[in-house]
Amino acid sequence: MNWNPVAPRIFKPRQVQQMLNCGNTTFYKLVAEKRLDLVKDGKSSFVTAESVERYLASLKPAQANEAA
Repeated sequence: MNWNPVAPRIFKPRQVQQMLNCGNTTFYKLVAEKRLDLVKDGKSSFVTAESVERYLASLKPAQANEAA
């Protein structure tokens, strides 16, 4: 991953849920499965941009007959 000083390197959990169009249950399941990296700073939790990119890259494209 190339580092861009302008691009965010961490996201709040709610931001990632919006990006992935998923709810709390799915989000925390991905964290528990170590598919997303959750880091803490005091009481605040964040997800690394690198782990979001890694997760998205691991997804398989939908087949033509699956899309609907």
